[in-house]
Amino acid sequence: MYTAESYQQALSAQQNERTALPAASGAQQHFEARVFEAVVDSGRDFNEHAFGIRRVHPGRDTVTLHLENAERAVNLLRYALPSYSEPNGRNGLAGAWIRRRTPHGIEIAGAGGEASVWLTGLPAAEWTRAEATVAAEQADQGQRSLWQDTPGGCTETEPPLGSAEAEQRRCWDAYLNGGAWCASALLRRVAVFHTVTTADVVTCIRAAPGIIGYEGLGPVRWAFELDRRPGLPDSQHALIKALTDPDFGLPLRQVPFNIGFFDNSPRYARIGDQARSALIELRSSEIAYASLEGRPPWGDPVRFAEMGRAIRLRVEGNVRALPQ
Repeated sequence: MYTAESYQQALSAQQNERTALPAASGAQQHFEARVFEAVVDSGRDFNEHAFGIRRVHPGRDTVTLHLENAERAVNLLRYALPSYSEPNGRNGLAGAWIRRRTPHGIEIAGAGGEASVWLTGLPAAEWTRAEATVAAEQADQGQRSLWQDTPGGCTETEPPLGSAEAEQRRCWDAYLNGGAWCASALLRRVAVFHTVTTADVVTCIRAAPGIIGYEGLGPVRWAFELDRRPGLPDSQHALIKALTDPDFGLPLRQVPFNIGFFDNSPRYARIGDQARSALIELRSSEIAYASLEGRPPWGDPVRFAEMGRAIRLRVEGNVRALPQ
């Protein structure tokens, strides 16, 4: 349910790791949190699976994401692979580079080689094309592709030590790292958003810090939108139950909104940890799409229709699995 792996794969992983679902720590955890942000920022279109990830294989020292198609691979690499230009500064994951390429996928490393995430699900030729596409786009935009430099990126893009900019970046990194455990755990459980929910599409952003009821920047906040067609049951309760499960979920509990507009509305929910370092907001909405199987507003009509049918089958299966 959490990883979308087969029963045998999940059982084998449990036996090997001797834990319900392995958690990352240290530099690996911090890197996975940044990758999770790239995943959600780049996953705003319709996909058969939430955020375009078929399944996840979480390990002790790395995590593997199985992407559903080549288009999704290009979109993710656009956000993940760092680049730099004088007027716009740095984009992408700081210090990330492609460390290994295999017939099955690529390994993106970070934190000076102490952390990594594997991307797979496509033939090697598709990953080569995805890399070339992103490199060409960055060059066309006047950016230097830092992931093609030496491991760890380019130090000249970093602000001078002791400068106000360096201190600001240090404080911001410390804030994000304080809630990294949650983002990393969500990345390792990202399949739950398509195995449990009745949503046709799930999107997410890292919401702005500083909210009513919390001191300073407050928790690192992830805001999810779960959009479903009219007439389908709301699966928010089932998702909260999965995310707060004492064995496989996160150490989260439901917390109230502190803004009158949200109070007592079943569409909105918040779950957070006792230390107030991370917060997940869920909003369920009914949206009457023109048609998931008709003429698309963009892209290939045949592919869009196939995806629409796949989404419907997935959602109908989840509806049947919901408690009556």
